[in-house]
Amino acid sequence: MKIGRFFICFLLAFSMISSFAFAKGESEADSKYPEKIIELVCPASVGGSTDLAARSMATSMAKYLKQTIMVVNKPGGGGQLGIDYALKKKADGYTIVSSAIGNWTIYPALHSDAFYDYSNFRNIGRTEITPTVLVTRPSKNYKDLKGLTEYIKKNPKALKYGIAANGSVSELGVKAYMMLSGIPLESAIGIPFEGTGEATMAILGDHIDYMFVNVSPILDHIKSGSLIPLAVSVKQKELPNVPTFEELGLAGAGISSWKGLCVHPDTPEAIVKKLEAALLACTKDPEWIAMQEKLGVVPAFMSGKDFDTYLKNESETFKKIAASMQK
Repeated sequence: MKIGRFFICFLLAFSMISSFAFAKGESEADSKYPEKIIELVCPASVGGSTDLAARSMATSMAKYLKQTIMVVNKPGGGGQLGIDYALKKKADGYTIVSSAIGNWTIYPALHSDAFYDYSNFRNIGRTEITPTVLVTRPSKNYKDLKGLTEYIKKNPKALKYGIAANGSVSELGVKAYMMLSGIPLESAIGIPFEGTGEATMAILGDHIDYMFVNVSPILDHIKSGSLIPLAVSVKQKELPNVPTFEELGLAGAGISSWKGLCVHPDTPEAIVKKLEAALLACTKDPEWIAMQEKLGVVPAFMSGKDFDTYLKNESETFKKIAASMQK
């Protein structure tokens, strides 16, 4: 009888614990996650920066989740094909998505017909950023950002700036700087190019006056003195004396390309927490950090909650720029 009573008490206790777990939103499947291969959707082509970021994260994150992560490339439509594919998948954590600035905040801001934006997903977190810099030629009359700002205001349409690609960080970075500095966008002339390489040759040849680009492709030109850095998006160990936009009072202009991970918005909380913990571990992993250094990017973990705020602010900035461009 005593054994029987003990067994009944045990079952009741177990039932209460299980009920508590379910009440907290954690099912048995959630607690055992992940039990099968995870699909990491990359809404970009193989070989690009978004793809390389996804593959390095898949390799590292698999160690901490103790499960294979398979990258599935779904390019097309400015990333819309891959995003649509991911949103139609089951919200069980077995489909995660590689997010990037181009698809999540730039494209929706510039295209009113976009069916999504960053808010359609649940952010796991940011993984990294690609530092950017505003540069000019040493032969110019201005030697710092304040000097450039004053020159443009006093000499409207006298200067030309380079755009590495229309609708890119290169274009929006310049326009964010101008807008936040109180400079009308029509006060300088934007010249589009087919990539950073072509834009770099133009500024070195004195065909344009300033441009906003990733640091790594032009770092040697800065070190040689061929180009002068006026402001960077984040502090750089290679450029310790160059102020950030934030230090100059223009925090919103410090736009950097970034990468992150997200999931379907209905993904269970317990699974999201496991993914965020694994992501944080990856961004501290020496092997992953070494991979990022080779790619010219900086590990910059940001929790899902903080990333939500970051994306909201960035999206609002880009929408203001888009509205100004249409005037």
